[in-house]
Amino acid sequence: VQNHGIGRRLKEFQRDAVREIGATRMYWTYDPLVARNAHFNLNRLGVRVVEYVKNMYGADTGSAMHSGFGTDRFVVDWNIGADSFDIDAPAAQHAAMTGSIGSAPLLNAGAVDHGHAEITHFDKNLPAILHVEIPADIFAVRAKSAERASNLRESTRRAFRWALANDYSVDSFEHDDITGRMFYVLTHASTNL
Repeated sequence: VQNHGIGRRLKEFQRDAVREIGATRMYWTYDPLVARNAHFNLNRLGVRVVEYVKNMYGADTGSAMHSGFGTDRFVVDWNIGADSFDIDAPAAQHAAMTGSIGSAPLLNAGAVDHGHAEITHFDKNLPAILHVEIPADIFAVRAKSAERASNLRESTRRAFRWALANDYSVDSFEHDDITGRMFYVLTHASTNL
């Protein structure tokens, strides 16, 4: 039963339960190629991506879902401390950022459309904001072409690992209403939005 707020209520319940025992942070993982999870975690909850792990659960778990596709994950941190927590703040921040990202370069250009892309390289002057594109539905892509899904995994893996190693943070997730394309928004540490 998706799109009924159950996931958010579950996370709120978990947050309240762990806050009662004194915890101020929660950590979990999600697959960076699943658009609905990206939107939920970054835009709704306001988590912070702290790490990209290649094949976190092994290259092949034996599950048809992971076969030949890998289990790459973002590790995310949710700051739930009483002094810093505001359940509506991520949505407000996301809305504020949306207008400022329009022409940001695409780090994995061509990956979604063509299936195989190299990382866009930059000179010494790193852009303040970058995009990494993923498909709207990786499971539909995988059903049509396991090779294309695997290429998407490789291109996004290279892009995210490069970005995190070069002082970028994964800040939000965008959906272009006109084209239907999906993008992560990454900002350089030197940028103040």
